[in-house]
Amino acid sequence: MDEDSVYKMFFNATQIPLQIFSNGKLLNSYSIGVFDVNPAMVIMASALKTPHRICYTLSPENFYCGLVRVSNTEQCILVGPVLISDCSRLQAQKMLVRLNLSKERTFDFISWLHKIPLYDIHRFQSQLKLLEYLINGNEDTDVVNVPFQEIDTPTIFQTVPEYIDHINNSLEKEITSFIEHGQVKQLDALINNMGFSGSGIPKYSSSDIRDFKNIVIFSTAVASRSAMKGGLDFDTASAMASSYLTKVETLDNTTDIFLILKQMFLDYAKAVSKLNALPTDSILVTRICKEINSHIFEKVTPTLIAKNLKMNAPYLCTHFKKETGKTITEYINEVKIKESTRLLSTTDLSILNISEHLGFATSTYYHTVFKKITGLTPNEYRGTFHI
Repeated sequence: MDEDSVYKMFFNATQIPLQIFSNGKLLNSYSIGVFDVNPAMVIMASALKTPHRICYTLSPENFYCGLVRVSNTEQCILVGPVLISDCSRLQAQKMLVRLNLSKERTFDFISWLHKIPLYDIHRFQSQLKLLEYLINGNEDTDVVNVPFQEIDTPTIFQTVPEYIDHINNSLEKEITSFIEHGQVKQLDALINNMGFSGSGIPKYSSSDIRDFKNIVIFSTAVASRSAMKGGLDFDTASAMASSYLTKVETLDNTTDIFLILKQMFLDYAKAVSKLNALPTDSILVTRICKEINSHIFEKVTPTLIAKNLKMNAPYLCTHFKKETGKTITEYINEVKIKESTRLLSTTDLSILNISEHLGFATSTYYHTVFKKITGLTPNEYRGTFHI
């Protein structure tokens, strides 16, 4: 049985997350749920500097993680995290601080941890010994406890696959923002500008293909979490993630891997967009909504929409309210404020610039509408992204 099959079998049996590294580079990972940052590497940082073949560390937050080295190779397996009892909010937030992540992610982090079975230390040690036996054939290796130590210097281990050159942090932020807000057309245009057509991609070695597959694995976790922030339920997001992760492992060329990455991004955005769609099959309402979305950065009113559609404004307003339960003006404001929240969280544009950019008559009116819809002022909303 090959090593990948062993890892998969071990994970399926235990549901303990695994990360497989070689020369400091992530080769593969197995995890239940979709949280994209595994704290095992941080917890095991001191253990990684020891020669121990099999060991474990307990973090100050009571997270257990283990390490098993693969004989005669540069590979090592990080196992965990696991906990003895359900993770508290305080535990989760302390770990998020250690990982330099926002406390806003507490709910996502706890949700992920609750998917991992609870293990006491003796049972966890037994699982490490089992993995050691399955991989290296050793039955009597002692499991060493390596005390946790704060590591200030950067680790040599790369915890997530590097993105290809044309996906930088700024573009990643734009992609996740478009997914969260269900903006399919904008996302499609952005991805096409990034060269995701799939054509003209050179051939790569099998190791490079593994790298690209790992990009899809990591990107799927990020996209799934963004979609859930946009309102997609956990089960649907997880099912979509599982489908893509299964598909990508069957591919053997970079063109198909790039295409499935693009499709994955767009499908998550479409799922969020569908959630936010108005509950009506009216063709006229659809035309009105298209007009609003096409002129989101301009002044748009029921009168202007009626003029563009060559229809009677009072009839348009009555039909829209009857079909959707809200006025055209209310929907215009909802669309504009939704785009406003995206700009507040992903750009450095001033609040005044955003107000003008979205075609609000005055900044005072913009603040009033924003507070009515979100319950926060624009300043308060932007502040939540700088905790």
